[in-house]
Amino acid sequence: PDVRFRPTEGPARYEVSYPSYEGALCAQYSLRYILDLGVDHIRTHVRTLTDRLHEELPSLGYRSITPAENESPIVAFETPDPTAAMEKTRAAGVHVAMRFGNKIRLSPSVFNNQHDITRLLEALS
Repeated sequence: PDVRFRPTEGPARYEVSYPSYEGALCAQYSLRYILDLGVDHIRTHVRTLTDRLHEELPSLGYRSITPAENESPIVAFETPDPTAAMEKTRAAGVHVAMRFGNKIRLSPSVFNNQHDITRLLEALS
């Protein structure tokens, strides 16, 4: 058969892509893992971690800027000394994200536990 290349019209003609087989495989196993654990179980577990952060960070001088009733697993708080906070957490091997100068963002997940929260709180105290 006579097969000819016919470029697509418009901007789409410059897009070249291939299926992300690796991405599809990772998504498949990730979704299976989440479903095996149970979405409600994950939500409850993460909520215990974020609740503890909301309860204990203010007593250490860190003001939470994320409402405690927020369902997001992200907790952001202000630190009076961002440089010192980052040095302390790095020294303790705790990964946090600094945002907008004096805000630290935490995002506990299913892979974290109370020991991780204790390490963070001890590093920041």
